[in-house]
Amino acid sequence: MELREYLRIILKSWWLILPVTLLSLTVALSFSYLQTPIYEASSKYITGLSAGVGTDPGQFIYAFDTLAGRDRLFNTYCELMKSDSAWNRAQQLLGFDPAAPPVDLRLYTRNCTNLPQSNVLQLIVQGPSPQLVRDLNYALGLVGISKANELYPFFPHSALDAVYLEPIPVSPSHSRDAILGLAIGIVISVTIALLLDNLRSPLERLESQSIRDPLLNTFNDRYFQQRLTEEVNRARIRYRPLSMVFSRLVPNEDFALLPEGVRHALQRSAALYMQNMLREGDLLAYNRKQDYYELLLPETPNHEAKELVTKIHTEIRNQTFRIEQYVSNFTLSSGVVEGSGETLELQTMVQQAAKALEKARSTGENTIVFMRGAPSPFVLDDSTDMDGTTIRADMNEYLQVPVPAVTASTALDTRDATKESRGKAASGGAFVGWDMEDDPGAYDRDYISDWMRDPASDVSNGGGSDLSKMIADLQPMDDSDTNKDKPKGESDSNG
Repeated sequence: MELREYLRIILKSWWLILPVTLLSLTVALSFSYLQTPIYEASSKYITGLSAGVGTDPGQFIYAFDTLAGRDRLFNTYCELMKSDSAWNRAQQLLGFDPAAPPVDLRLYTRNCTNLPQSNVLQLIVQGPSPQLVRDLNYALGLVGISKANELYPFFPHSALDAVYLEPIPVSPSHSRDAILGLAIGIVISVTIALLLDNLRSPLERLESQSIRDPLLNTFNDRYFQQRLTEEVNRARIRYRPLSMVFSRLVPNEDFALLPEGVRHALQRSAALYMQNMLREGDLLAYNRKQDYYELLLPETPNHEAKELVTKIHTEIRNQTFRIEQYVSNFTLSSGVVEGSGETLELQTMVQQAAKALEKARSTGENTIVFMRGAPSPFVLDDSTDMDGTTIRADMNEYLQVPVPAVTASTALDTRDATKESRGKAASGGAFVGWDMEDDPGAYDRDYISDWMRDPASDVSNGGGSDLSKMIADLQPMDDSDTNKDKPKGESDSNG
């Protein structure tokens, strides 16, 4: 793995490395400040040769032989000063009873070393009390001098420097502990980050390579976005139409009471049912994050998208899905957006489709909202007038709400009337829903949203906007080319 990759992992895992490092630093400092401070006192002693050695030849030879192995001499002096007998004698000089000292002398340590290339010995005593450390060092030095001079009279042992007490504790070192805590924290956190990345990388690669939703077995949003980008680019280059649909599957009221596995199976069946109604080349995907289905319809102008989505709505509404003893019905709310050629913009189409789906949800169940990805290229300006209908140049959205007529006999039974109307909607326009409050004759009326109709006018009285003429005008380029050479009066009569 390259250094750049390690840096990427570290920067990516800052949220882990920072708290672990700070935690390690906090623990190290807390431990350091909770420790008992240790003070140190030191003194130096020197060993020389007695002046009386030169008068006696025997003593001179003995002294010369001893000096030949002076390392043994200095080690002997150090062992004398560190011995338990010297330690007990030093306590007695301080007025302590070695059998029952007033303080815990096990917390105090002594050490003696021979300074390199010299005849100097250094005695060090450490402990929690600075005053007692200094007194013990002084007393231990006196005992050591006495014992050394008794053992080797020809090599007198004497004090070189007075006892020196360090002004600050030698242990613990807060700065050292802080640095050590930081180092340990960084090592631990970086190790954890690398391990997590190594464990996560295969899973992320598998996830990124997967193009199927794990529960519904449809294509996922990642694959849909990939295909959408490809189809938008292709449609722009070839100036071909492209439609996109966002649909939300709405179950019946009792659906939430079913077991989770059954709910997934029923949704899977509904998704497969929709997939079977699509044409070759169309794509159905599921956006789990937003909880809606995405349909990509290449080479599909608006009127063909209307027929296909209407068919899917009608079939889903009339279909009962069954898993073992469980049954459920679904309805759809859909937003459709269409564009072609240079007017195609990927982000605009996605935003318009989401907006259309939201409008469909707020309008009611089984609603289809159509929206153009850009203003219609057939409307030149706001003043264009077609058979008394004013078409706005900036009109880029509309609701497709044709309502088929119902006979009087079938209108007596609400369910039969609704079913028959849905069946007619399958071959005609999209079925949006019926106002069934108190008026049975409501089945024979058309409903369109207020923003599509002038409230002060009525189409039946010659005013307002004729929805069928407006939709005819909004047909894509491919369908309007057949009538472009006709006289205006003939074209209007057929519209």
